[in-house]
Amino acid sequence: MGSRVTVLHIIMAERASTQSHALPTSTQADPSLAASTFKFLVTSDNHLGYQERDSRRGDDSFTTFEECLRAARLEHEVDAILLAGDFFHDNKPSLGCLARTSSLLRSYVLGDKPISFTLLSDPKRNFPTHPVPLANFQDPNINVALPIFMIHGNHDDPVGGTSSIDILSTAGLVNYFGHTSSLDDIVVEPVLLKKGDTYIALYGLGNVRDDRLHRCFRMKKLHFVQPKTEPGKDWFKILLFHQNRGVRSGGNMKCGIYETMLAGHGMDLVIWGNEHEQQMEPSPSEGFDIIQPGSTILTSLSEHECNPKKYGVLEVRGGSYRVTGFPLRSIRPVVRRTVELWRDNPGCRTLDAVEDFLRSVVEQMIEEAEEQVSRIPDDVLKFHPNIKFPIMRLAVDFTDPDSTTFPQPNINRFGQQYMDIVVNPSELLRPIKPKQVPRVASSASATGGEAPVVPVPRLNTSDIRTKVAEVFNANARDACSLLSESEVSAAVYAFAEKGERDAIDERICELLSKCQKSVWVSMRRGESESILKPESIYEEVVRHKKEANKRYEELSRAAEEALQRSTQGNELTERLRADTELAASMDSGNFPRVGGELADGAALGLLSATAPRRAGGSGATNNGEGANDALSQVGFTFPDFSNSLSPPDASGGAATRGKRSRDELNVFDVATERDTNEVNSHPNASTVKGGGKAVKSETSAPKPARGRKPKRPVDGGVSGLPLFPSLELTRDPVPDENFLLPPVVGGGVKGASTSSSGMPDNY
Repeated sequence: MGSRVTVLHIIMAERASTQSHALPTSTQADPSLAASTFKFLVTSDNHLGYQERDSRRGDDSFTTFEECLRAARLEHEVDAILLAGDFFHDNKPSLGCLARTSSLLRSYVLGDKPISFTLLSDPKRNFPTHPVPLANFQDPNINVALPIFMIHGNHDDPVGGTSSIDILSTAGLVNYFGHTSSLDDIVVEPVLLKKGDTYIALYGLGNVRDDRLHRCFRMKKLHFVQPKTEPGKDWFKILLFHQNRGVRSGGNMKCGIYETMLAGHGMDLVIWGNEHEQQMEPSPSEGFDIIQPGSTILTSLSEHECNPKKYGVLEVRGGSYRVTGFPLRSIRPVVRRTVELWRDNPGCRTLDAVEDFLRSVVEQMIEEAEEQVSRIPDDVLKFHPNIKFPIMRLAVDFTDPDSTTFPQPNINRFGQQYMDIVVNPSELLRPIKPKQVPRVASSASATGGEAPVVPVPRLNTSDIRTKVAEVFNANARDACSLLSESEVSAAVYAFAEKGERDAIDERICELLSKCQKSVWVSMRRGESESILKPESIYEEVVRHKKEANKRYEELSRAAEEALQRSTQGNELTERLRADTELAASMDSGNFPRVGGELADGAALGLLSATAPRRAGGSGATNNGEGANDALSQVGFTFPDFSNSLSPPDASGGAATRGKRSRDELNVFDVATERDTNEVNSHPNASTVKGGGKAVKSETSAPKPARGRKPKRPVDGGVSGLPLFPSLELTRDPVPDENFLLPPVVGGGVKGASTSSSGMPDNY
């Protein structure tokens, strides 16, 4: 160990002469320097829950992550852990995965060890998703000994605004930051930390789709807030980043982020996640260095991922830093081998000869794996006994450029011979083709050193069900014979947008079961011989599918109309109440003036906690009630939904609250509005009864339905149906321009259409 430290010091001393960021001396030699030295454990791409259903490999991700926690808490005694995304393998991890992860974090994160650094920034702005607006080590209700700062990756990204990491941050186990709420203008604020005389600005940017982030860089819509520079404060800026590094061969030029894009943002060190290849040695770029920790578990057997796995210890003092990589000991042994039969054994032209040759190669691989197992520490083998089963991959090229291909054995049958030896017998043998185009790892062009700038086209952000309709071409020729396109598109939407992993399988199984039952019932009514005729069964299947499409479209249309009626009445009622409260506030004189200042000097451009508000008034609303009218008085402009949601002939109504005002307005009740045609059957009505009196109306209006005050609409519509336009099959292809998008509702980019999510098409 002593020789290792000596060699490390020599290497760091040599680097100190060439790199300005090298830490000159060890903190162990001078204890006074430790008070100003940050020490972090750096890791990424832990992929907890990977292969958790495998009896042998299910513990791999948890065992390796526990090794990182043990090293951080006991061996190195770091100040905090920096985790650069992909903490979970799935964005909706199983309950068992969440329970086991929480147990590990409680064992190592909580404790009585004091925190040796201070948080200088506002935790409400750094951790907006935390239920308690504090960092977990600031919470007086829990004792945190090992803080963890993490961002999300592409595997555990937020679904519907919530990530699986939010569950851990809610429990006070991690500090989750770097979540981007809007892509119109991304603003990244740092977490400011102080230890002695060392100041660190920790930035975090969770995973964003590469093409969208590429566009934000190109249009300069990504901003990193810089801390104030003061004498004696030298901020060392670290960025946790999780994107594709560069572009692989055959990929789009926008499917990756180049290192040069981060130039000019003032970073000193970038910890780059998402790439599983371990590159713990800092690589210099334009004004900053990059560390790529790599993954802590094998999720594939590619050449770049099978290099040694490590975690890093980052030490920062002043404006200098040092990174030391430590190999992970609990990594399962991996043996890879590639064989080209036409070159290694061209004489084996029979199936038995090929199998005998491949078995001899596998025996050599087993000997190599046994040597790796012998180097695993005994304590790791005792704690994780299944680690002795190696992962092996024999890639075989069965082609012959000068003759016919070699006979290929059955992959599963060949792997079953080694079930008791390897952990992946079904993946042991893999046929390959000759490699033609090498992988492009460079993130900058070879000539100028700058990333190529390509024009970014407008992105198609159509609803996922519209895209499914394009696949089916929405006509009878390309339509399914058994499955309902509308229901399949709803299942695809639930899978893609809501992260429901089993939505497609469950919906297809449900449709298949209903179709089988319908066919069986119909056939029993007719002649028994018709069951044996395929054409009769096909006709019955097509008939059942048409009826299912018709029922689904009717239910979807009814749900959409009910939601629209309920929303109209709710919007009119809320606007009436907001107008009344605003008028009362103006009469009392207790309201802020546009463009002025409050009594305490706070500017009116932002909401101030000290601004005078009326209890229950427009300035202090709950759940967004009356927000459209109230916030406009303090410099905020919100979209006006009255033009798109209220009927064209609806009048403003009375300006007083109470039962009469509610009766005079066109309030639609979902419960009592059973028949839409009956409501619209009075186009020439001139009066509307309300409160026992006739109120004249200059314009015609549909007859309102009397009843109780409508409830706020609930996501999912009626009977849990998705609130999206259903697909209607036609006999002719439907052009793209006929897929209508919702109307533009206030704000947004001028002249740009919006998608179903309210975002302009060019995003």
